[in-house]
Amino acid sequence: MGNLTFSEIIWILVIILIVFGPNRLPELARKLGQFMTAARQAATALQQQIKEDYGDAIEPLKDVRAELRETRKTLSDTARAAARDIEEGVAIPEFPPPAPPRSEAPPPASDSETTADEPVNPEPKGES
Repeated sequence: MGNLTFSEIIWILVIILIVFGPNRLPELARKLGQFMTAARQAATALQQQIKEDYGDAIEPLKDVRAELRETRKTLSDTARAAARDIEEGVAIPEFPPPAPPRSEAPPPASDSETTADEPVNPEPKGES
């Protein structure tokens, strides 16, 4: 809000001209100028009154504000320097890949079942 293009300002002026007419336009401009002058004078008077009433309290706050700005600048510079040092000088260590998780041993095969590793032997073991 507050960003008016040149064409928008022209449209506003045309609408004002149509609504108020060319005869009342100088009077309207004069009143607008008087209002702007009165508003500036009121703002200046308010600033002067605040300075008179709270001037002693404002000056130390300005000093604190300046110190805070300086501290913020110092911290920012330090953080940038630290980040630059880390990027340039410290290599990120490479770790070996993690070992695969151990699986549980398969349950032992029963006598009636054979596994793929065991040869099928139809003869009993004790007879030769």
